[in-house]
Amino acid sequence: MKINDKILNIPPYISTSWEHITSLFTQNELLVVILKNGAKIEIPNLQGEVIEDIFKIHSKVLEDKSKPKASISFGLPSLPTGGLESFTSAMQHNPEQKDAPDIPSDIISKIANIAKLFAEEANMDIPKPEDNCNCMHCQVSRALQIGMGINPENLDEAVDEHDLKFRDWD
Repeated sequence: MKINDKILNIPPYISTSWEHITSLFTQNELLVVILKNGAKIEIPNLQGEVIEDIFKIHSKVLEDKSKPKASISFGLPSLPTGGLESFTSAMQHNPEQKDAPDIPSDIISKIANIAKLFAEEANMDIPKPEDNCNCMHCQVSRALQIGMGINPENLDEAVDEHDLKFRDWD
């Protein structure tokens, strides 16, 4: 016999996962298990403590199933309902989030790939990320620059007068 939060196994009567079980009840000293397919399994001769444990585990499984699944967050601010305005305000530089966790690299590469798709089509004005800031705006800006072929590390590179002189051709 094996009873846990994954399975109900009471040989030779039943062995199944809880997701296949619709309900439980007792009737005339039998544990009755109703399956999703409509089958009714009657299990005799179980001790009272075992029946109580089965009901406790079934209850826990049902409660866990009804809880909303936790979403994985990577530091995106929560957006109030307000349409595009609230999204654009979330995409503004926010120094309070300068130490925000990195956006996952697969998301960053998707942002860069989207920028590559639009690079030839549109003359986009890419926002400049702030130095030493990791807020969402700055991370997305860096990804857009990489996608557009701009090297963010060279943006502030000083150019001296010698580099600006061109040779006149004969």
